[in-house]
Amino acid sequence: MNQTAIKKILLTTNADSDSEAISRSLKERRLRSRRELILGTLLATVSFLIFLYNLCPTVYFWDSAELSTASAMLGIPHSPGFAIYIMWGRLFSLLPFGDLGYRLNLFSAVCGAVSIFVLFLILSNLVSRLEGKARLAVSGLEFIAAALILLFAFSFSSLTQATRAEVYYPNLLLLSLAIYFTSRPCKDQQQRIRSVLLSFFIIGLGAGLHHLTVFLTLPGIIILSGIKISGKLSRTVFLSICVLLLGATVLLFLPLRFLGGSQYFWGDPSTFGGFWRIFIAADFWKSSGVAIFDHLIQLVSFALTVFYRQWGPVGILGALAGFVFLLRNDKRLGTGLFSMLALNILSIFFFEDYFYAYLDIHGYLLLSNAILAMVGAIGWIFIISRILARIGLSEKGRIKQYAIVSSLILLLLVIITSDSLTYSLRKYYGAKILAEKLCEPLSGESLVVCSSMNSKFLLDYQKYLDPKLSDVEMIDFGSIDRNWYRKRQLSRLIGPTMEQIDLGEIVGKLAAKYGKNLFVEFSPALGFLSDKLTPSGILFRYSDKKSLMGMKADYEIFPRGDGDIELTRFYLEWLLGLGTYYKFRGDNVAADSCFKIIINIDPTSSDIINEDTTNVNDGD
Repeated sequence: MNQTAIKKILLTTNADSDSEAISRSLKERRLRSRRELILGTLLATVSFLIFLYNLCPTVYFWDSAELSTASAMLGIPHSPGFAIYIMWGRLFSLLPFGDLGYRLNLFSAVCGAVSIFVLFLILSNLVSRLEGKARLAVSGLEFIAAALILLFAFSFSSLTQATRAEVYYPNLLLLSLAIYFTSRPCKDQQQRIRSVLLSFFIIGLGAGLHHLTVFLTLPGIIILSGIKISGKLSRTVFLSICVLLLGATVLLFLPLRFLGGSQYFWGDPSTFGGFWRIFIAADFWKSSGVAIFDHLIQLVSFALTVFYRQWGPVGILGALAGFVFLLRNDKRLGTGLFSMLALNILSIFFFEDYFYAYLDIHGYLLLSNAILAMVGAIGWIFIISRILARIGLSEKGRIKQYAIVSSLILLLLVIITSDSLTYSLRKYYGAKILAEKLCEPLSGESLVVCSSMNSKFLLDYQKYLDPKLSDVEMIDFGSIDRNWYRKRQLSRLIGPTMEQIDLGEIVGKLAAKYGKNLFVEFSPALGFLSDKLTPSGILFRYSDKKSLMGMKADYEIFPRGDGDIELTRFYLEWLLGLGTYYKFRGDNVAADSCFKIIINIDPTSSDIINEDTTNVNDGD
């Protein structure tokens, strides 16, 4: 055989060998993708079942009641209007089972489960991207990724947002989709550009949800996408801006619904000024009166506390290792995720007070916890793969078994050392009971003066469900002082001098007009309680003092379970208002009986009692 023939044979053999290798690689990739889809679907299913089991069976407090009513009426809730939520929520409000509150709670659970699926796909893509760069043997270690994503679903922050009607899980779903399309592998540059444009369109849609947390992800999205922003705008940058603005046109829902005759609205978006105030949530802007640097220190300290309680030492160790690994092996990926984490933490800057039971803060930080779950999974995959490689187990074909064992150990360790599976609204009827209690004395000719937005939202919910209450008018002083549109609406009841008179005078004018049909929520309408309190839970007929004094023995107006954050808060604040009223009237025995109950439930409240009762005496 001559040399030329030998070369042909060798070339043919090498080509066949390369072809077999490529075919084997493609087959492995397909099997891995299929396994990831199955795992992701399983995670989403398990998460949904957990969310469904712990779901609130009816309406919940605060924004949950407002969002449920606004969705059913295609209305405009508080700033920034949440156009996307209302349109999606409307579909869930039409479901043929459960009451209205339950259907909107279910909306959160569904968005939560789909978010879990998308987050797992993102994490799988990131691990595949890192596998080649870091030369890791990670086949089979996707079980560790699944374990960390499942832990995120079980976390306190996740369960508080997935079991009641709120904007935060629909918000996370949009953010997850934007990150997925930005970070997914693409076969060519054209597909890459289309994916980036799609992610920017999704961010634009986020203007119709919780736009502060959405827009703060933009720097991270830009970093992950690899878009170069130079002096001369590239075609991709220009198109990205265009599709982002196109997505943001969802905000046109607000003026269109207002002009279309919506009966439920926070403000007036029919003018540019009114629309802009709603979009930037101007009604909620106010000076906190604290030094910015001190507030930042408090903010970061609180966020770290939340993360530690969510993940425990095992989860935090994995996240730290994950960020170190990312910054060493893929700086763009590490920088993009870290910027999202840092800016998401900054989103809670506008909160004046930080406490763990403040459920809205957990909603704001939901993206941060999702990022920590993904980065923590990368960290533990890196640690475990290195350990297996060091002791030679990764070469014995049993890496999948070791990965499953490792993921189970991680699950147990994090659950034991963190705040997982500790929140449930499965048998929670507190808000519904309170809403029905509030509406008992009302008739079609009543005017209700609410001292808190929470009561207004619950009354709106009951008013939508009960046709007999359709003519009841309501004013909520919980937002009237900051909502320019509510002030304008109030002026039609008491005249144009609303800006110059205090709360007591307003109630007096309304009493003169409505007589026995005026109902006032205890107790800021009396004009002497501290502004920082929002007592809630009792309506009394303003003209009937005897019925008010008759409440002396009626403390337990609604049942409270152990650890019931919301109703305990309302109960204590109501007792404080009632006790302060008795003190104002000179009935110290009745006042002290209220204050003793408060201190027995919450010993730390003695300072607040002293401060507020002192303010009453000074103001009298």
